[in-house]
Amino acid sequence: MKVEKISRSPIAELKRHVDVIQEAFKQALIPDRITIEYPRERRKYPDNLRGFIVLDKSKCISCFRCAQICPANAIQMGFYDNFYPSVDYTKCIFCHFCVESCPTGAL
Repeated sequence: MKVEKISRSPIAELKRHVDVIQEAFKQALIPDRITIEYPRERRKYPDNLRGFIVLDKSKCISCFRCAQICPANAIQMGFYDNFYPSVDYTKCIFCHFCVESCPTGAL
């Protein structure tokens, strides 16, 4: 069995390298890249995104309204945390009834 060495000409190899470098420059200089440069471009959130419920403990008066009105029973008033509400996000349906019922705007 005879094995022949297949070699390319130096000009063909040089052309191949130039093609690879040229393609790399094209990919680097495309104006409509998929990558978003943060913070110059802000991500657009859908209109139905409701976000997380955050508690401002300085405004909370521990009135228990948020825990009473929650239809998913996701808010518990902590006995060890000075009766501040804690939200269980695995149960929360993000209806924001608790936010609307809070008299001081703590949620």
